[in-house]
Amino acid sequence: MTAKSKEEIKKEIYQYYQSQPRIQEMYTAMLTELQETFEALSPELLSEAAEVLEIKTSVLVCLVKFSAHLKLVDYKHKLVVCTGEGCGRRGNLSVLQALKKELRIGKDGFSQDKQIYLTTQNCMKRCKEGPNLTIDGEAFSHMTVEKALDVVKSYLSRHV
Repeated sequence: MTAKSKEEIKKEIYQYYQSQPRIQEMYTAMLTELQETFEALSPELLSEAAEVLEIKTSVLVCLVKFSAHLKLVDYKHKLVVCTGEGCGRRGNLSVLQALKKELRIGKDGFSQDKQIYLTTQNCMKRCKEGPNLTIDGEAFSHMTVEKALDVVKSYLSRHV
């Protein structure tokens, strides 16, 4: 028995999901399978998947952005800063700006070495504990600029 190529696997994934219900859970499941095959979801792969599903690419991009396990490039760490109203009153923008500066995050949200992806989420539903931050899905609360920088440095040093 011969191993299937990535292109053959991709074709099977597309065929399967074309016949499934057009719901968010199915889109996420398909993206997960594609990521398992290709290690990351390139813009070209998302565009192709959207075409197969007959939906806008932006729908899939949003799913990737809000799914902790999905990623657009093969980065190592995903940091998410809450930008909800409660966190905003407690200084989340200062935390966000400090992280961008310290980690040297570009306009695309990636560090220069593409190992860290920094993004925002409108509300993490933990308003009384804000400002909130997640690193690879692990939640951190009551962030100040100093505390956020320390938490991120410590986390990254433990997860090289």
